[in-house]
Amino acid sequence: MIDGLFTSTMRMIFGAPRASGWSALRNRTLKGADCLACGTDRDLEAHHLVPVHVAPELELEPSNLVPLCRDCHFTFGHLKSWTSYNEHVIQDAGNYRRRLECRP
Repeated sequence: MIDGLFTSTMRMIFGAPRASGWSALRNRTLKGADCLACGTDRDLEAHHLVPVHVAPELELEPSNLVPLCRDCHFTFGHLKSWTSYNEHVIQDAGNYRRRLECRP
């Protein structure tokens, strides 16, 4: 019973159960990637452009994922609130990255 509960808990992220193929897709998304916003290759997370709770059928769609570091995931992906999401994350992250690359 405890083992089943532990496995079930491990597959939950913020209350959303994850499909069995999630870990493999996440790893493929992050392999050799850098953060879309700041460019780091550390503490990367796979961000769903359309959240799983909005469109569960897109959970395992590679084109629905972008790599963001933990800080940028919270800032650009969720507008500093895990209960929100940013429909313009790609544009906002790209603008920020260009500013970083062009700073004096």
